[in-house]
Amino acid sequence: ADSPFTWKQYSSLAETEAAVKDGDVYGSLVVPANYTASVAAAKVDPVKTPLAIDATINMGKNATVASSVQTAFQQMSASSGVIINTTIVNPAPEGVSASAVMALGMLLFLPSWITAFVMTRFIKTDWSKREGRAKIYGIKLGLAVATSFIIGVGVSTIASTVVGIEGMFWSIALFGMLASFAFQTIVLAAIGWLGTKGMIIPVIVMVLGTSSLSLPYEFLPNFWQDFVYPWVPQHFMGLGMREIVFMGKGAFDNSAVLGLLITTGVGLVALTSTLAKPIEKTTKK
Repeated sequence: ADSPFTWKQYSSLAETEAAVKDGDVYGSLVVPANYTASVAAAKVDPVKTPLAIDATINMGKNATVASSVQTAFQQMSASSGVIINTTIVNPAPEGVSASAVMALGMLLFLPSWITAFVMTRFIKTDWSKREGRAKIYGIKLGLAVATSFIIGVGVSTIASTVVGIEGMFWSIALFGMLASFAFQTIVLAAIGWLGTKGMIIPVIVMVLGTSSLSLPYEFLPNFWQDFVYPWVPQHFMGLGMREIVFMGKGAFDNSAVLGLLITTGVGLVALTSTLAKPIEKTTKK
């Protein structure tokens, strides 16, 4: 079967190492210039040892892929006798499970969805008139900011006390706040336009996007790669969480921030547009 991954050749060792460390690639293989000659010499003289191939694996890019690649290298070395020196960059903090880090992304998603839904059930907009709509939405957005902060701090507390992630409390909390608020704006806008039926939109997002939290882009079907992965919020939640925990990036300097800001912008525009929603006529019984 064809591999979902492709190889890219770099012109220098420094460029290769930077690509791995920055998360541009999942890993690298560096073969010494005279490797073939060393293998040939070892066949003629068993005392001689072939040069080793240096492998670097980026766990921060995707821990699932990193584990698979590391196992493949070990099996290759055992079966062929090729010496492979493996180095892990951007490793998980000591004692921290990669799967637990991915679970933190889901912990951001579900409470945000539920909070926004509950908010719309208790704070209703009177669609029979235009007056007061802006005030109601101001209240909802204010509550969204507050609850997003609580969700971010809550997830970060779980990360530090349960998962064992240390020294990243506010990075995770503030990133979690941004991610939660972005998704809440989408839920509020969907319900604002469609009423309770609008909940179908975040449900679809949840169903389509769950796999994007943990699976790498290359493992996804073509439909997901082209039409789901580029925009689904879970992709950015998982990406940002990995870069903070594995790569030591901050709350607002990771690769997921731009995507979440765009999501927030779309949500706010959609929500604001409901201010112009036609007045619904009511009939007295």
